[in-house]
Amino acid sequence: MARKSADEVAGDAVESIWQRMERPARPPRAALTHAQIAAAAVEIADAEGLDAVSMRHLAERLGVATMGLYRYVRGKDDVIELMLDAVIAEEALVEPAADWRTTLREAARGLRRAVLRHPWMVRTTARSGQLTPHLVARADRLLASLEDLGLDADGRMAVVGTVSAYVNGTVAVDVGLAELMRREGVTRADELRGLYSSHLRWLLESGRYPAFERYIREGVRKDDGEWQFELGLECVLDGVAARLASDRDRRISPMSNEVLDEVRALLPEIAARARAVDEERRVPAESIGELSRAGVFRMLQPKRYGGAESDPVRFYEVVREISAVCGSTGWLVSVLGVHPWQLALFEEAAQDEVWGSDPGVLACSSYAPVGRLVPAEGGYRLSGRWRFSSGCGHASWALLGGLVLGAAGRPADVVTVLVPRSDYAIEDVWDVIGLRGTASDDIVVDDAFVPAHRVVRNQDLTRLRGPGQQVNTGPLYRLPFGAVFTTTITAPIIGMASGCYRSYVSAMRDRVRLSLGGGGRFADDQFAQVAVARAASEIDAAVLQTDRNVREAYEHAVRGEVIPAELRLRVRRDQVRATERALEAIDVLFKTAGGNSLRRGNPIERAWRDAHAGGVHVANDVERALAMYGRGEFGLPVEDNLI
Repeated sequence: MARKSADEVAGDAVESIWQRMERPARPPRAALTHAQIAAAAVEIADAEGLDAVSMRHLAERLGVATMGLYRYVRGKDDVIELMLDAVIAEEALVEPAADWRTTLREAARGLRRAVLRHPWMVRTTARSGQLTPHLVARADRLLASLEDLGLDADGRMAVVGTVSAYVNGTVAVDVGLAELMRREGVTRADELRGLYSSHLRWLLESGRYPAFERYIREGVRKDDGEWQFELGLECVLDGVAARLASDRDRRISPMSNEVLDEVRALLPEIAARARAVDEERRVPAESIGELSRAGVFRMLQPKRYGGAESDPVRFYEVVREISAVCGSTGWLVSVLGVHPWQLALFEEAAQDEVWGSDPGVLACSSYAPVGRLVPAEGGYRLSGRWRFSSGCGHASWALLGGLVLGAAGRPADVVTVLVPRSDYAIEDVWDVIGLRGTASDDIVVDDAFVPAHRVVRNQDLTRLRGPGQQVNTGPLYRLPFGAVFTTTITAPIIGMASGCYRSYVSAMRDRVRLSLGGGGRFADDQFAQVAVARAASEIDAAVLQTDRNVREAYEHAVRGEVIPAELRLRVRRDQVRATERALEAIDVLFKTAGGNSLRRGNPIERAWRDAHAGGVHVANDVERALAMYGRGEFGLPVEDNLI
């Protein structure tokens, strides 16, 4: 026989009672509702069992003729579906919790309570095709609690099915035991064991079941069904958590960073261009192209646009390595490379507009809310001048901060807007002592229209409610803006300190000191040795703390857990301290490097200039960040967009 097509199968499908209920029809004469039918049927089943729920018995309970009941349902199958839906709606429709484990635990407990109150439900679990609205709503909520954990759709359903199967299996035993006790006329489990003591004694004395015998003799909770259920449930949930952790470890293992492997092959050439970058005040397009082809700028881009959607720690590893050989190039990699992450938080329409035709396009930024947005039909009119837009010459879009003006021209909201290159001008003003190659020039917008889908509220980002999270559901996009953005600023500074350290050790290892105090190898000088130790310790501490905090936040996101305020404050505390440590390390090295390190073009003096230039960024406001951490520790409220 030929297999039927999907359309043919659909055409043969039985129409459910739920479909019929939503179809307009002439109301029956009797004033019954489906809710009344369900309630009456549940009462009968609870008192007399499921077999007692016949159409005639139900009609009698409702005070209608049997044929009148058929105006509402086609038979007992319809009635059972109504019964199940009513019980689930009343007793087992779980409310979403803050984390997946709590949601599944409460759902399991609720289902168990419902079945114990309505034992007839045990017989309905084997029935196929029951997709009542509240059963589906329950499944939907459970599936939603498992999103963003790294499981695919089949994996999420397997977890829901496993928990449900555990509940159905254990509660079936409870119901069966209760039925047996009722038949035997006993009320306690120990009384039931007394009735079967002869058989039980025969089993134990046979010596063939030693483990079971130990349980019978040593077990003290044999009659505590609640305890047994809870322990078993935690074992099931522990198994799910272990599987998630195993998958997460494979995803976030620091042992593999393919982009970093590609970048390392480019480092010698990037280092060779560093002096020209500093002198010409530009990172060449050649370097940007090489890094783009290596995948650097797509590490934090959503997979749905061909990005890697990487663990952010891996991204910061790449940033540090590049910054170690050229501070300006590393700074641009960090700043331009983080923007795909933020763009993923905008509405889907904005993402499509940017990446639809060219997923590799770059965006620059200047977040100070100096722009003014006047509401217009479908969006806003934007004007303003923004400073310090690093790498804007390489970008096709700009993320710009602004104030939405309300009544009487007063600021009503703080937002970030997305503007195409055609709507802004770049003014070459960047001529500074450090990070010279970043070309952090001014951006000017004169009355450009910005549609509403290209505007996101800063407050929403702080609260992890970016509209783009509806389509980019991965854990990367559940991280706080304050954690991702500020670490983006500190990572290159740590890299610059690391590069300075390597240059220092390499240059000083064989240097002979020539001074009025006598000669000698520089490496034999105890003060130089101490300087190296101090610098190395500060750099290591900076790397370890920032990586630990970002990884911990990411793991919370992977598990679908709320990132605690304590961690968000610690991220900022250690981020500003990491910048401070990196600058202290460079200062120690610079002071002991001798007069030769002052010569322009020397890697040590360039790293010193670049790192101190990065250190004045607003994200490195040490006292403010530390004060916020202190307020949090003292239990005082902390409100800031960068936490």
